[in-house]
Amino acid sequence: MEAYIKEANSETPSIILNPSDKMYSISGQSFPEDVNKIYLPVIEWFKSNAELIDHKICLKVDFDYINSATSKILMDVFTVLEELTMNKEHEAQIHWFYDEDDTDNMDQGRFYEKLLNIKLFLEPKTEG
Repeated sequence: MEAYIKEANSETPSIILNPSDKMYSISGQSFPEDVNKIYLPVIEWFKSNAELIDHKICLKVDFDYINSATSKILMDVFTVLEELTMNKEHEAQIHWFYDEDDTDNMDQGRFYEKLLNIKLFLEPKTEG
C-alpha cells in the first residue's frame, strides 16, 4: 500500500500517512479555501487502507491554527477512522497536541474527545 504524503504550505498542513514507517500525522496550519481538496483524499486513503494495516494507527494531530471548515471536516476524518478500526485487533487512536497557553486548541481537542468513541489523548506540546 502506498503512503499518502502532502507537503505543508502557508494555508495547508503537512499530512503523512505512511504505514511502512508507522507514521500518521497532520500538522501545521489549516485554513485552505477548499477543505475538501485537502481532507477528502485523507478520508479516501483511510477507507482504502485502514483495514489492511497490521498495527495500531496513532494519528498525531498538531495544528498551529485551524479554521471552522477544517474543524468540521476533521470530525469526518476522525469518524471514518473510528468506524474502520473500532473493535478490530488494531484500533486507532488520536494524539491531539496543543500549546499549553492555547485554550482554544485544547478546547477543540476536548470537543472531539467528547463526541468520538476512538481513543483521543490531549497532549500539551513540550519545548525542545
